[in-house]
Amino acid sequence: MIRDASNEPLDDAVLEEFSLDALSWDTVSRYRAVVSAVRPNHPWLKLDDEELLVKLNAIGRTNGEGEFHPTRAGLLMFGFEHEIVKEYANYFLDYREADHERRWADRIVSQDGTWTGNLFDFWTEALPRLTGGLKKPFALDSNLQRIEDTEMHAAIREALANALVHSDYYGRRGIVALRYSDRIEIANPGNSRVALDVVRAGGISDARNPTLMRMFGLISACERMGSGFDVMSNAAKAASAPPPEIEELFNPDRVMVKVYTGKLSAFYLDTDAPSNSSPSETNHTPASSSSAQPSVPAPQLALSHDLAKIVEVAQEKGGFTRRDVESALNCGATKAKGLIAELLGMGIIASEGSARGTRYRLR
Repeated sequence: MIRDASNEPLDDAVLEEFSLDALSWDTVSRYRAVVSAVRPNHPWLKLDDEELLVKLNAIGRTNGEGEFHPTRAGLLMFGFEHEIVKEYANYFLDYREADHERRWADRIVSQDGTWTGNLFDFWTEALPRLTGGLKKPFALDSNLQRIEDTEMHAAIREALANALVHSDYYGRRGIVALRYSDRIEIANPGNSRVALDVVRAGGISDARNPTLMRMFGLISACERMGSGFDVMSNAAKAASAPPPEIEELFNPDRVMVKVYTGKLSAFYLDTDAPSNSSPSETNHTPASSSSAQPSVPAPQLALSHDLAKIVEVAQEKGGFTRRDVESALNCGATKAKGLIAELLGMGIIASEGSARGTRYRLR
């Protein structure tokens, strides 16, 4: 309460006890590359790394004098995890992908020591995984280039960016991002600084970490302040999915957001369609629910990491062979055959041809 009552941004405070050695300059280079891709003509790209960090308010001097030190935001965004926890004892980032066969099919944690553990590198690792299970409907822009983004991609970006910029990093339990077959759940420490009904209505934002928000805004991760929940709601409508949910939890204080992916999930199936129908004959309208309460479009199948990967290969290629599975999963023929048989048994794929000429496609 005391921290949130301050009129000064808490994340731009200079940390005198840290030197610039607490920052990963490789992360700074990766951040610069993303800025260059998103805003190729931005004037800050002409600055050296130290000058860029000054502009970002990632580093500063105490009272404008002496050597540069990281700010709180700079340490979180670009620092090494073992340095970050010296300031934020409960700092923890966690991405997990649910699997009905094993507890988690994929996981990234900030403290495993194999990567920097900072916010930017977590963003670049977790976001592709959170959106990796989304279908990409065929569409072209005005330049006849394939549009790789959907409203649901934007919604998940907003959900993750909001968690990173609104977290109370002094709070407990850290940031947890979970991917399920039908939804994304992201929770962050700290309560909501804006009443939840106002959040749902949109138009008002009160970032707990405004310096972090500017840093993510420069890479177009959260550029529309106060409109994040609108983006999620519009994506849900477009995907025929239940509306997004936001909830405050207490002891410890946390905010949880759920985004349902509906028809854009790679795991979405319509069992009302005949099992032997061709792709052009299949009706992809969600089955209606007899319940009066909103529910996830039925049915949803939770696939293992390996099965989901085969589905993604099938989407990308339009069809696949057993050798494609072996290559994608780096496995032997026996395992590939078993996985293909499992997908055939679930009715997700159909076979064409025979013997060595056998190919498979999504139903």
